[in-house]
Amino acid sequence: MSLKSLLFVLFSFCVFPTYSQKSLGERSQRLVKYFKTNHLKPRTIDKQFGQDVNTLFLMALDDYKFFFYEEDIQQIEKKSDSLYFEILNGETRYYSTVENLFLKRIKEATNTLEEVLSKNEFKLFDNDLNFNYSHENFVSNKKEFDQRWFERIQKSIHNEILDLVNINEAFNKDSLLLYVEQAKNETRKTYLDYFKNISEKKDYIELLYMNAIANAYDPHSNYFDAALKQNFTEELSSEHLLFGISYQSEIDGKILISHVTPGSAAWYSDEIHVGDVILAISNENKKLDVSHATL
Repeated sequence: MSLKSLLFVLFSFCVFPTYSQKSLGERSQRLVKYFKTNHLKPRTIDKQFGQDVNTLFLMALDDYKFFFYEEDIQQIEKKSDSLYFEILNGETRYYSTVENLFLKRIKEATNTLEEVLSKNEFKLFDNDLNFNYSHENFVSNKKEFDQRWFERIQKSIHNEILDLVNINEAFNKDSLLLYVEQAKNETRKTYLDYFKNISEKKDYIELLYMNAIANAYDPHSNYFDAALKQNFTEELSSEHLLFGISYQSEIDGKILISHVTPGSAAWYSDEIHVGDVILAISNENKKLDVSHATL
């Protein structure tokens, strides 16, 4: 297949209406119909397909298992048994269940954040400080939820202090207390911005859902709404100052490169890779720190 033909196929799988033009149910229905009509090896939309969508969607939302409870997952998995039927019929009962539960846990995490930061129970620089970003199981109760977030917040404060400390300065108890307060403020801002971005942007969760459907049908396909499709087109053009880079915001505030578009300026440079952390953006003599920037 020629590059021109390949790009035609790629673009054809990216042109879909935005959420403001069509309901989520209509878009998911049209997406699988489009795949069925145009894909070389159409996949059967059955119970297994719905379960695959569910797995990919939950991974996108909470891969590190900091939000959902085990009881949430059990409720969602029951709904996923009929997910394929909902997709085929343009329905969104499953999606509404997941979205409502996720936003509920976002609110709960916000409250936990404020409670943790209002106290001074941190074990900073403790040799026994043990933290994992990824967990094998979801939490089973509120106590485990709070403890998991306490450890994460403590680790964030720990990292913020390390970023603030000047190695050559005289270090004492007063300076440590000052750094702790600064680190707590930075940590609060980072997480509150993250929670706000998720809660207030309708298309954030919807795009994760549509991508889960696309990935379940074909792991090499992604869903683009109209805005993303336009950006993708411009990134391949020499007439626009875009570089072919997509970003994602981690929960600790870091901005990571999530995708490098083949054929773009970033791709040809061979110096920018998925997983790279963006520390700053410079333009001529100006430099913008993006450590706490929104996407």
